[in-house]
Amino acid sequence: MRVLIVDDDATSRVVLSAVVKRLGHEAVTAKNGRDALEAHERFPAPVIVSDWVMPEMTGVELCRAVRAVRSSTYTYFIIVTSLSSRESSLEGFAAGADDFLAKPINPDELAARLAAAERVVQRHLSDNERHLRDAIELSQQGARLTRDEDSSAGDQIAEKLGQLVDVYRAQDAFVKARAFLRRQIALEEERAAPPERIDRLRAELAELTRRERPNPSAEKPGDEKP
Repeated sequence: MRVLIVDDDATSRVVLSAVVKRLGHEAVTAKNGRDALEAHERFPAPVIVSDWVMPEMTGVELCRAVRAVRSSTYTYFIIVTSLSSRESSLEGFAAGADDFLAKPINPDELAARLAAAERVVQRHLSDNERHLRDAIELSQQGARLTRDEDSSAGDQIAEKLGQLVDVYRAQDAFVKARAFLRRQIALEEERAAPPERIDRLRAELAELTRRERPNPSAEKPGDEKP
């Protein structure tokens, strides 16, 4: 599991990185919140372990920024801090933190936190893969129907679907499910398939999009993230 470690102290980054690697995970590091956010946007990490107090962008600010980005994958966020007040904990949770680690970090406590993080991340991935399988099954049903009417066109679609499946296995589940359905819709429209079949695919695409988007009532129009 890829773990992004964020700390402005070089020694802390090295020590924490060594522990994470010893636990069997991949460790990548960033020296501040802004660098971490840029790295996360390029290649999202399933888990972020971030110091709270840092220059330029604090761990809490980084957490808010990560949560503000719409994504179909979940990032488990752990804040490392020497702050122990109730107010600090509430502030961290309000920003979207999943857990906390007290300084100095105990390797056994870190191992337990990462095990919990992996369970949560895997559960989210399983849900996404289930949505993908539903989309693939629907598309394959369309291909079978096409084969019954036109074997040549059906074979071409089935071949393209197989190629898409291989590509999508390496990509994010929601993204690939939507792309898969859009491609299938385009194929059906190209061969002038029955409107009800195209409508069925469009309905599934709309449902996948609805599942991915957060509850619109959670954010009021015009509100800005800190």
